[in-house]
Amino acid sequence: MSRDTHEQHDDDFTAVDASMISSTSPYQPTTEPVPHRHSVVAGIVVDMKFVKSLAGLLKIVEWIFSVVVAICVGLVGKCPNTCAPVNFMQFVAISAIIFTTILIIVYALALQPKIPFIYWPLTDLINCIAFFVLYLIASSILAANTFSDSDKAAIAFGFFCTTSFAVSTWLAYKAFSIDRRKRNSPVSHIKGEHTEAQELA
Repeated sequence: MSRDTHEQHDDDFTAVDASMISSTSPYQPTTEPVPHRHSVVAGIVVDMKFVKSLAGLLKIVEWIFSVVVAICVGLVGKCPNTCAPVNFMQFVAISAIIFTTILIIVYALALQPKIPFIYWPLTDLINCIAFFVLYLIASSILAANTFSDSDKAAIAFGFFCTTSFAVSTWLAYKAFSIDRRKRNSPVSHIKGEHTEAQELA
């Protein structure tokens, strides 16, 4: 076989390799950096796409409001009759802080693939529904038994949390539905389609 023939074959293989790593091909180099993920400290990678998304911002707001609620009910002095409404609100706020912190860490650090035994879209949806209901009940009960300025502040931020978790519930349900459709269509990612679930994650 002549040298020209060898060069022609080499050119053909190069063209095939180039076509397989084109912008629309699923065969992309694995070492290419992900643009929306940034290393912060000690190699910790933060998914800025989640942090800047509506779902991410709402979780941060919910965490801050829950901290404010916990502080307000913690400043309540002696209760005139019973402290049950105050204690219940404090329980809801502290629980929201714990679970919201876990979800923020998991999504912000993109840890979902490393914890595959938990179905995170459903977990997030259940979390949002649970705290929407709990904050609604706790804020309503405390509003009917308010007796101090700290109570009133806790009630106000409690209803802010209720509204925030209501919006988060809608977003989480949307992400859960999209993820279920994506799981039922496993070949969709091969076609290079960017689903809405990736936008909400």
